[in-house]
Amino acid sequence: MSLKAQKRRRKRERQKERKKDRLSGLPDDLLLHIMQFMITKHCVQTCVLSKRWKNLWKYLTNIKLHFISESNSVLIDEFVSQFLSCRDNSVPLHSISYKNYEIPPKTTNILVEIMEYAASHNVQQLVINTETIELSPSIFNCCSLTSLTLCLRDAYKPSTTKMFPKSLNLPALKTLKLEHFTFLTSDSGYADPFSTCNMLSKLAIFSCGLQDDAQGLCISNSEVSNLEIGTFKPHYYKIHKIILCTPKLTSLAINGDRPTFPAPSTCNLTLLEELKFDCWFGYTMGEGILISWLHLLAKVQIITLNHGILDFMVNALKNSGSMRAQLPSFVKLKSLQLESHRWISDERAREMDDAQDLCISNSKVSNLVIGTCTSIPCSKFKDRKGI
Repeated sequence: MSLKAQKRRRKRERQKERKKDRLSGLPDDLLLHIMQFMITKHCVQTCVLSKRWKNLWKYLTNIKLHFISESNSVLIDEFVSQFLSCRDNSVPLHSISYKNYEIPPKTTNILVEIMEYAASHNVQQLVINTETIELSPSIFNCCSLTSLTLCLRDAYKPSTTKMFPKSLNLPALKTLKLEHFTFLTSDSGYADPFSTCNMLSKLAIFSCGLQDDAQGLCISNSEVSNLEIGTFKPHYYKIHKIILCTPKLTSLAINGDRPTFPAPSTCNLTLLEELKFDCWFGYTMGEGILISWLHLLAKVQIITLNHGILDFMVNALKNSGSMRAQLPSFVKLKSLQLESHRWISDERAREMDDAQDLCISNSKVSNLVIGTCTSIPCSKFKDRKGI
């Protein structure tokens, strides 16, 4: 064989090797693992690649029904319904995530279908994030569910919120996130929807409100250790009082607008170590409300405050002698993080210094973090501040 013929042969072999479908040669478990990182619509579209891929999508254990830029709600609903009916029901179901940010479903029946499918197939994690939610009772009586997220998007009026059940039958639930719901009043006069979740450890509620006759919100749970409350649009979602009966709570976060309700009592918060206040805007907090939150801050070891709430606190204390007289000592404080915008002005920087003095007076602070990248050791900070 001539040298030219050998070169042509090697070239054809290289071209053939490049065209070889190596991906389809991988085992099913590995291909399914790769598909877990794709949205379900794209997983189904792989059926046209070859016979090997024709039915592979039917064995997915993690379903991502995400529709970010779709425009036809009818096609979305039809796709979801057909996918659920064609999926292999013998395969265990780990999670379902439905997110539709652009348009609401044509009918709420598709959301009910998703929830009932999830409950009947022993789903462990469920996420529903859309503009409207029709709640299926089955999802609140699912023994396998460990994580539940129910979020209504852009529902900033009480008339568009959904009523949340008075109690839940979710014995395995560990993580719960709710957005834009109204909690029903119990016989005690308070809304107390989480007391029956005996495994719940992480709870987040955003822009949730109460019925008009409710005296307040009671979060009564012996296992919750991490709690986040989003106080967005408080003039719509009026919560006048929050009672925390959470003896294992170690971390509390308040974000959104400044709270219009007083800080909860610390008598049932003996393990609380960390408090994050991430409130930039909102209505003016009354003197009593602000003082109550300052007293709660004084009970924890780790504090994170952003510039918005710091600015408000410092100015309020400067203008009120009676408030300064009620200011607690932060004797338990060990770590303080102050978050601010990168474009902070010199005047704002001086106010940050005032806030630092406010928080570390008579404290045991061992580390101060300003922003997200600057850490000042305790010894240097004490020298600079003359503590």
